[in-house]
Amino acid sequence: MKTNFTYPIDEAAFIDYQQSLAERSLNDSELQVLGIAVQMINSAFKAGKKQAPKVWPTSMDDIIQFFVERGETKFLTHSPIVRFFSSLIYWMDDAYETGIKSNKVTNYEKSRGN
Repeated sequence: MKTNFTYPIDEAAFIDYQQSLAERSLNDSELQVLGIAVQMINSAFKAGKKQAPKVWPTSMDDIIQFFVERGETKFLTHSPIVRFFSSLIYWMDDAYETGIKSNKVTNYEKSRGN
């Protein structure tokens, strides 16, 4: 099982990894959510490469505010949902930072004529 991901993330590998963590096959709804999560993570990576500002929730406070503003605080009592968003923020932040670093390496290499 692949656990060291590079960005952009391969959706199939990410889903396989999540299924192995869950120790079961994921249902269609879960697979759909993971597909969207991969798109979001890869968008964060691309934003980092462009050094664009972050336009997604960057903390659990942002997530809580999102649910409160929509009157959906019931979701905040579901531990798996809270863990999912916490994990997604981590993945997106990591992807963004990796994008920034990869862009700096590329610019450095270009300046050295490589």
